[in-house]
Amino acid sequence: MGNLLNEKQAALIACVSLSKLRSDRCQMAGIAYIKIGRSVRYKIEDIQEFIENNRIDPQRKFKTKTKISHSEEI
Repeated sequence: MGNLLNEKQAALIACVSLSKLRSDRCQMAGIAYIKIGRSVRYKIEDIQEFIENNRIDPQRKFKTKTKISHSEEI
């Protein structure tokens, strides 16, 4: 299963505050976590995935949506 990180370690790696991690958990958002009794642990893979999923590349070109017109029948 690999090494599990405590919330302080996870916050350092993810570059977020401890209160942000805790707030996200209460809101069921943010990084996936494991609850063992009263302890909260994070997998490094989950932190890395969260960071990658929230990456914004300003050089990426977005496709424009084309408007589809519908003909009306009388």
